[in-house]
Amino acid sequence: MLLSKKFLLALIVIGVILVLFLIYHNLSKPLSEEKFVKIYVELTLLQTEPPSDQKLFLKKKKEILNKYKVEQKDIDYFIEEYKKDPEKWISVWKKINKRL
Repeated sequence: MLLSKKFLLALIVIGVILVLFLIYHNLSKPLSEEKFVKIYVELTLLQTEPPSDQKLFLKKKKEILNKYKVEQKDIDYFIEEYKKDPEKWISVWKKINKRL
């Protein structure tokens, strides 16, 4: 009886760890190329608006990042990774230019 309780407890602990790992893995997915293009275009258009208060710009930028559920570090990581592969970087710029 005691062995079965330990076994059941071990299964529960392993199950919880597995679920937490899957949740973490889904939350830390890298930024997709398509999402990056959309964010970049929106931020660029935001910068082309008439000059305004820096705080307002930062607020709007944060709203855009929240809309796409990303953080600045995700964008920075995307840029660093794509800089390593010029062909991929060119492809992204072509998509950005098309949308602008």
